[in-house]
Amino acid sequence: STAPAKVVIDEALIYDSLEIDFKELVDEDVMQDRKETMKAEKAAVQAARRVNLDELEKLRLSYRDICEIDNLEGLCALSYLSLDNNKIPEIVNIDHLVNLTWLDLSFNKITEISGLETLVRLKDLTLFNNEITEIKGLGTLKGLHCLSLGNNNISLLAEIAKLRDYTALKSLSLEGNPVAKMDEYRGFTLAHLDSIEFLDYTLVDPEEVGAAQETFQDELIILQEKESMAKANADRDAIKAAYTAKLVQANMGVVETMYNDMTDAERAAPFQ
Repeated sequence: STAPAKVVIDEALIYDSLEIDFKELVDEDVMQDRKETMKAEKAAVQAARRVNLDELEKLRLSYRDICEIDNLEGLCALSYLSLDNNKIPEIVNIDHLVNLTWLDLSFNKITEISGLETLVRLKDLTLFNNEITEIKGLGTLKGLHCLSLGNNNISLLAEIAKLRDYTALKSLSLEGNPVAKMDEYRGFTLAHLDSIEFLDYTLVDPEEVGAAQETFQDELIILQEKESMAKANADRDAIKAAYTAKLVQANMGVVETMYNDMTDAERAAPFQ
């Protein structure tokens, strides 16, 4: 009976946050007296209450003790969402917010990056100070410019290499992770992620990148060969899938099945 209530996002919480944001826009320095300030703050609250949530583009729900992300279904216009400094354990119920370009989930209790697959417009993602051990769940976010994963539990250099496909990435923060304490950390990161311009908020020197790539040259050659092979296989599979789709569309799927069966039979036959 004495346990605090579990805070879940709802309409009342959203409007309360909007009131705070609107009241912060009131500049007391330009007001004649406290009476005028109070009048302006009242007008700000009324304006916040008139906001149509389905047209809202920016929402800040920081420091609200939120334990669960929910009830954001009608906020599809959001491009900026801040949920930092809460008690959120997992990323859920935001897959419909496809217009998000900026998402802040720092200072929570998140253990895994997930639930972001549909947010392909994201440019800035902050997961600073959580409990993340692996860099995954970012597969579709190829347009990321800034990624903050500082103060988590990432401990392997191989996790950093997973970001090689994110060629739009310009700023990366991993400071505060066990991996960032390794002697090879900075050199490995710059060698494998040559699009990075800022690493842990420090400007990257092109000469430093060149030196890092030279240090890890042998490893990079092997990695690039594997990537080329994987790309070739993916291209081949895509071509085959497109061809199969055309056959099916032309009601010829059965022809391909028969052909595959004949091919398999020939391979299985003893050498003559």
